[in-house]
Amino acid sequence: MAELRALIEAEVGADADLAVLHGIHGSVVPDEIAASIFTWCRVNLAADVVDAWMWRVSVGCVSGVHLDDGRDVVIKVYSSDRSADRIARVLDAQRHAATAGIPAAQPIIGPLPLALGLATAEAALRVGRPADFTREPDRRTAARGWYALSRAFAGREHLVADRTASSAHPTLYPPPHSPAFDFPATTNGAEWIDALARAAREVIDGHAGVLMVVHNDWRADNIRLTDDGTAVAAVFDWDSLAIDQEVHALGTIATMHSVDWSGPADPYFATASECVEFVRAAEDVRGADLTATEWCTAKASILFGWCYTARCEHARAAVGHDDRRFGMRARLRSEGATLLT
Repeated sequence: MAELRALIEAEVGADADLAVLHGIHGSVVPDEIAASIFTWCRVNLAADVVDAWMWRVSVGCVSGVHLDDGRDVVIKVYSSDRSADRIARVLDAQRHAATAGIPAAQPIIGPLPLALGLATAEAALRVGRPADFTREPDRRTAARGWYALSRAFAGREHLVADRTASSAHPTLYPPPHSPAFDFPATTNGAEWIDALARAAREVIDGHAGVLMVVHNDWRADNIRLTDDGTAVAAVFDWDSLAIDQEVHALGTIATMHSVDWSGPADPYFATASECVEFVRAAEDVRGADLTATEWCTAKASILFGWCYTARCEHARAAVGHDDRRFGMRARLRSEGATLLT
């Protein structure tokens, strides 16, 4: 248990999202959290954890463990507000993707109760290398893989029919992805961010584009490429599947495409021109040029993604947890308006 406990302790020590930990595990004590995962594996997988290589906290808690029967397994624990039906749909989507030739991890079991939440187990995909989005070949490969995934779900929209894209939300922003971000309570000082977000939404809402199943978080730490960079080797975060307009989704993923939280270095947030270059790579793979209206929508979607991230940054700063690694408010001030031209 020492390895997993140490990974959890390091994350908690780095100001992890304590609200998520409380909501899922009812505790922020590493020993207690690790013990609950160990017990869950023993009861539901009939195996004991002998080692661990990964622990992450975002909208849920994810651990990568090695079991005494030789399996490498990823345990995902969702908060209690996530329905079992929704989680089951995600697992069905993963199974379909794997059958269709998309490199998705095969689910093993779940959702089943763990602490205050629901957990799943899947076979670990420890293959490939992180994408380097400063390189055009990697951008092109990632874009090709994104379109391949969408094509694989043509006719299978029911698997994600309950997932609403951000462009369809009646409010300015979709509900924040974590309880750590309280938008209504932190409006003071964020008016300029919201004004840019409204301008972006006006462009997005005025475009009636093609709807399709998309992966809305297609970024560096959610995919792996083959060593030679010619194909996608693994796809993670299947909870990010949604039905969305093609061009809006392209802008959405371009916003954060370069971000990788999985390594020891701070993540890299792409500039406006780099985000546009990702969309351009997708345009080349798409086989048809974007129209002028579609380009406006894509760039407005990048801007809206920046506004949402800046709003999260502002909300954390308002309660004394200003994470300067993002720098999104500064970037929004200097480059945001250029995305509306």
